[in-house]
Amino acid sequence: MMKFKYLIASTIIFILASCQNHKTEITIPEDKLIKIFFDLHAAENIISRASANEKDSLSILYREQIFKTYNVDKKEFEINLKALQSNPENFKNFYEKVNKYGDQLLEKEKEREKEREKKQIKS
Repeated sequence: MMKFKYLIASTIIFILASCQNHKTEITIPEDKLIKIFFDLHAAENIISRASANEKDSLSILYREQIFKTYNVDKKEFEINLKALQSNPENFKNFYEKVNKYGDQLLEKEKEREKEREKKQIKS
Protein backbone atom coordinates (compact mmCIF):
# COMPACT_ATOMS: atom_id res chain seq x y z
CA MET A 1 0.00 0.00 0.00
CA MET A 2 2.86 2.40 0.81
CA LYS A 3 4.48 1.74 -2.58
CA PHE A 4 1.17 2.48 -4.27
CA LYS A 5 0.86 5.86 -2.49
CA TYR A 6 4.46 6.68 -3.39
CA LEU A 7 3.78 5.79 -7.04
CA ILE A 8 0.66 7.97 -7.15
CA ALA A 9 2.44 10.90 -5.48
CA SER A 10 5.39 10.57 -7.87
CA THR A 11 3.07 10.45 -10.87
CA ILE A 12 1.16 13.55 -9.74
CA ILE A 13 4.39 15.47 -9.17
CA PHE A 14 5.69 14.40 -12.58
CA ILE A 15 2.46 15.48 -14.31
CA LEU A 16 2.39 18.84 -12.54
CA ALA A 17 6.04 19.48 -13.35
CA SER A 18 5.57 18.69 -17.02
CA CYS A 19 2.43 20.84 -17.29
CA GLN A 20 4.16 23.97 -16.02
CA ASN A 21 5.02 26.61 -18.57
CA HIS A 22 8.71 26.40 -19.21
CA LYS A 23 9.75 29.95 -19.92
CA THR A 24 12.16 30.20 -22.75
CA GLU A 25 14.67 32.98 -22.98
CA ILE A 26 14.88 35.44 -25.80
CA THR A 27 18.12 34.65 -27.60
CA ILE A 28 17.86 37.06 -30.53
CA PRO A 29 18.90 40.66 -29.74
CA GLU A 30 15.88 42.95 -29.47
CA ASP A 31 16.99 45.33 -32.24
CA LYS A 32 17.32 42.39 -34.60
CA LEU A 33 13.94 40.97 -33.55
CA ILE A 34 12.32 44.35 -34.19
CA LYS A 35 13.69 44.41 -37.74
CA ILE A 36 12.63 40.81 -38.35
CA PHE A 37 9.07 41.49 -37.13
CA PHE A 38 8.85 44.64 -39.22
CA ASP A 39 10.07 42.84 -42.34
CA LEU A 40 7.69 39.94 -41.74
CA HIS A 41 4.76 42.34 -41.44
CA ALA A 42 5.83 44.23 -44.55
CA ALA A 43 6.08 40.91 -46.41
CA GLU A 44 2.60 39.90 -45.20
CA ASN A 45 1.27 43.22 -46.50
CA ILE A 46 2.75 42.51 -49.93
CA ILE A 47 1.56 38.90 -49.89
CA SER A 48 -1.99 39.96 -49.02
CA ARG A 49 -2.17 41.72 -52.40
CA ALA A 50 -1.00 38.67 -54.36
CA SER A 51 -3.30 36.25 -56.11
CA ALA A 52 -4.55 33.25 -54.15
CA ASN A 53 -2.32 30.92 -56.20
CA GLU A 54 0.81 32.86 -55.29
CA LYS A 55 0.25 33.51 -51.57
CA ASP A 56 1.65 30.27 -50.13
CA SER A 57 4.79 30.21 -52.23
CA LEU A 58 5.42 33.93 -51.70
CA SER A 59 4.95 33.55 -47.95
CA ILE A 60 7.52 30.76 -47.81
CA LEU A 61 9.91 32.65 -50.08
CA TYR A 62 9.71 35.92 -48.13
CA ARG A 63 10.02 34.23 -44.72
CA GLU A 64 13.04 32.19 -45.82
CA GLN A 65 14.70 35.30 -47.25
CA ILE A 66 14.04 37.34 -44.11
CA PHE A 67 15.44 34.63 -41.83
CA LYS A 68 18.46 34.28 -44.13
CA THR A 69 19.02 38.05 -44.16
CA TYR A 70 19.14 38.16 -40.37
CA ASN A 71 20.95 34.83 -40.02
CA VAL A 72 18.13 33.33 -37.91
CA ASP A 73 16.47 29.98 -38.47
CA LYS A 74 12.73 29.39 -38.28
CA LYS A 75 12.94 27.31 -35.10
CA GLU A 76 15.01 29.93 -33.26
CA PHE A 77 12.55 32.63 -34.33
CA GLU A 78 9.55 30.58 -33.14
CA ILE A 79 11.17 29.99 -29.75
CA ASN A 80 11.80 33.72 -29.37
CA LEU A 81 8.25 34.51 -30.48
CA LYS A 82 6.87 32.14 -27.85
CA ALA A 83 9.08 33.75 -25.21
CA LEU A 84 7.85 37.21 -26.19
CA GLN A 85 4.22 36.10 -26.15
CA SER A 86 4.57 34.57 -22.69
CA ASN A 87 4.43 38.08 -21.18
CA PRO A 88 1.62 40.13 -22.76
CA GLU A 89 2.81 43.46 -21.36
CA ASN A 90 6.34 42.95 -22.69
CA PHE A 91 4.90 41.79 -26.01
CA LYS A 92 2.80 44.98 -26.24
CA ASN A 93 5.87 47.11 -25.49
CA PHE A 94 7.85 45.18 -28.08
CA TYR A 95 5.21 45.83 -30.74
CA GLU A 96 5.25 49.51 -29.91
CA LYS A 97 8.98 49.44 -30.67
CA VAL A 98 8.29 47.66 -33.98
CA ASN A 99 5.79 50.40 -34.89
CA LYS A 100 8.25 53.12 -33.87
CA TYR A 101 10.92 51.49 -36.06
CA GLY A 102 8.48 51.52 -38.98
CA ASP A 103 7.71 55.20 -38.38
CA GLN A 104 11.44 56.00 -38.37
CA LEU A 105 11.92 54.20 -41.68
CA LEU A 106 9.01 56.12 -43.17
CA GLU A 107 10.48 59.42 -42.00
CA LYS A 108 13.86 58.55 -43.51
CA GLU A 109 12.18 57.69 -46.81
CA LYS A 110 10.30 61.02 -46.80
CA GLU A 111 13.59 62.86 -46.19
CA ARG A 112 15.25 61.00 -49.07
CA GLU A 113 12.34 61.88 -51.35
CA LYS A 114 12.68 65.57 -50.45
CA GLU A 115 16.42 65.40 -51.22
CA ARG A 116 15.71 63.81 -54.62
CA GLU A 117 13.17 66.53 -55.40
CA LYS A 118 15.70 69.22 -54.47
CA LYS A 119 18.30 67.65 -56.76
CA GLN A 120 15.81 67.50 -59.63
CA ILE A 121 14.92 71.16 -59.20
CA LYS A 122 18.63 72.15 -59.25
CA SER A 123 19.24 70.13 -62.43
